Order: sequence, then C-alpha cells, then structure tokens
Amino acid sequence: MDNEQLELANKRLAARDQDGDGKISLEELIEFYVNDEQLQSYFSKSDLEEMAKESFQKLDTDKSGFITINELI
Repeated sequence: MDNEQLELANKRLAARDQDGDGKISLEELIEFYVNDEQLQSYFSKSDLEEMAKESFQKLDTDKSGFITINELI
C-alpha cells in the first residue's frame, strides 16, 4: 500500500469518526448516511439506516463492533 492509499483511508475514517477515537461505530456510520444531503435526495431515512447497517457488517471484518483503518484499506 502506498502513502496515497493510506491517506485516503485516513480521510474516509476521519469523515465518519465523530468522536475522534480512531474507529467508526455503527451509530456513527448511520449518522453519516442519514445526514448526507446528497443521499437524502435519493433515499428515505429508513433506507439510509439499512444501507449503513449493511455497509457496517461488510466492513467490520473482525466483528469487533467498530470499523478501523485496517478494515478500510
């Protein structure tokens, strides 16, 4: 992995990590989806919540209950 990929992964993590603990909880991911204005124009709140849950399950590969930078890379 090069520095550009790592930087992109860090930006993706930081954009969703509301409490700054270096990992993304399910609640943080749901908030991110539900509050995204562009997504709101295409999907209902319940659809966005379901999409966030599905994404979280796919990304939380170690099933720790959080998405970490290693899981985003």
